[in-house]
Amino acid sequence: MRDCFLSTALLLTLLLVGMLALAFEVQPVGAVGTVYIRADGSVDPPSAPISSLDNVTYTFTGNVNDSIVVERDNIVVDGAGYAVQGTGSGNGIDLSGRSNVTIKNVNVVAFNYGIYLNGGSGNTLTGNNITANANYGIYLYGSTHNSITQNTIANNEWHGVWLFSSSNGNIISHNNVTSNSHGIAVTSSSNCIVSCNNITINGDGIWLSGANCIIYNNSITNNDNGIGGASSNCIVSCNNITNNGYGIDLSNSNNNNISYNNITANNYGGIDLSYSSNGNTISHNNIIANDYWGIWLSYSSNNNNISYNNITNNYDGIDLSYSSNGNTISHNNITSNRYGIDLDFSSANNVIYHNNFVNNTFSASTFYPGENVWHDGYPSGGNYWSDYTGADLFSGPYQNETGSDGIGDKLYIIDGYNWDRYPLMKPYPWSQHDIGITNIAPLKTVIGQGFTVHFSVSTFNYGNNTENFNVTLLANTTSIASQTITLASRNSTTITFTWNTTGFAKGKYTIKAYAWPVQGEADTADNTFSDGTVYVSIPGDVNADTVVDIFDLITVANSYGSGPDDPKWNPNADINGDNTIDIFDLVTIAKHYGQTDP
Repeated sequence: MRDCFLSTALLLTLLLVGMLALAFEVQPVGAVGTVYIRADGSVDPPSAPISSLDNVTYTFTGNVNDSIVVERDNIVVDGAGYAVQGTGSGNGIDLSGRSNVTIKNVNVVAFNYGIYLNGGSGNTLTGNNITANANYGIYLYGSTHNSITQNTIANNEWHGVWLFSSSNGNIISHNNVTSNSHGIAVTSSSNCIVSCNNITINGDGIWLSGANCIIYNNSITNNDNGIGGASSNCIVSCNNITNNGYGIDLSNSNNNNISYNNITANNYGGIDLSYSSNGNTISHNNIIANDYWGIWLSYSSNNNNISYNNITNNYDGIDLSYSSNGNTISHNNITSNRYGIDLDFSSANNVIYHNNFVNNTFSASTFYPGENVWHDGYPSGGNYWSDYTGADLFSGPYQNETGSDGIGDKLYIIDGYNWDRYPLMKPYPWSQHDIGITNIAPLKTVIGQGFTVHFSVSTFNYGNNTENFNVTLLANTTSIASQTITLASRNSTTITFTWNTTGFAKGKYTIKAYAWPVQGEADTADNTFSDGTVYVSIPGDVNADTVVDIFDLITVANSYGSGPDDPKWNPNADINGDNTIDIFDLVTIAKHYGQTDP
């Protein structure tokens, strides 16, 4: 009997232990109904899975299956990886009116507003996952000095973060913002910072409306638009804006500074400002490989400044449409676009200078043009055009004075209303140390073997320092002579070389002048200049056909008695180089008449 009793007791004990073990394996049941952290520090209802030992730090011990309302300031709410789970309505965590509350490590899912803050200050939202809410992931209204950082904000129906009517020091930084209608929306808000966020696959990555903020160092990729809306007095700087619809698309936006961004491979355009005037600055950006335009100013976008940008491989580099009155476009590198700059529909009264238009299919194009100014006066100059074919032999405001000045002697014509009066001969800016050869002028192109020919070589100092350097004249690869010259900044000089052809074989020679680089010179492409060929032939062969015959005699006869200033002057007919075509030249022909060069 005693053994039976013990067996029954043992069975009951084992059953009880098993039930307890089963109970401990069950996850905590989430709270039902709204949970409050009251102003006195208590949690209501007490059964909610939130614990605190000091009424300062509140830690989740399980999921909360309804809203949380925080009524106490100066606390930390640590979700410990648990969720605040809703059913598509209400607020996940309501911080209205709160100050200095930290919400961290919480998953906020499926509410109307994930985290709702109306009128608070100094709160921090960090390390949270805020996803799949019906309207907004995080909503701040009338709030100041709050920090939203290191959160994952994804798949919310409208805005991932909406900062509305909030000012003075709100910071949105280091968040992953993905697959929302607008990633981050800033509306009627000022003095906020949006920085270092990864914003991808949203409608608009960042949406601005009546905002005054700093948007800095964000990665904004694969959104329908990178940055959109309408705002003034914003700084948009150092962002990577890639593979969106539009990179930046702002209208009715004034006094914005858009600078030092990489705006690349966007499907419609890099930067679009429409109806935007009065002091927008677009500077120091890399605007590359956008499908339509790099920069588009349209519909009365006036008084803007576009400068120091690298605009490459877009369809249009810069496009102005219906935009007049005071836009300044300067110091840009505009390279390998279809149209370097395109001015449409009476875009007039703009100033365009010190840009480098290099290897564009069409450097400049106009449609229903207005008249613009394409230079900064003399001697500052105009633009560099890689398809310009003029020479630099003269200087002065009318390019009629002796000596080179780094400016082309003839206009660069765009259309009947637009031309660059002072086209630059090399890309701008000219460096501190930079010299170049601007011209070689041979006195004649055919020279009798054993006679001499003179060459005038023009040099120009593009740099800001006086330079001392050597210039060498070469026939093919053989040095003819060298001279040392000293040339002040932005000055030119012409030096004369004499080539005595004694000892040189008869034949065709390419003549080059070479300016030896000065210390610190980086651009040496124009240190070498070639002006075609000189033919060394039989004395008396003035037409380089390798025979002295009647045709040479006729050539000399047609110029007989002339000198260098005479309209009949033919330098090749001055066989002995005494600046007069006379009996001595005829004697040379007679002496060699009938000779041929085998």
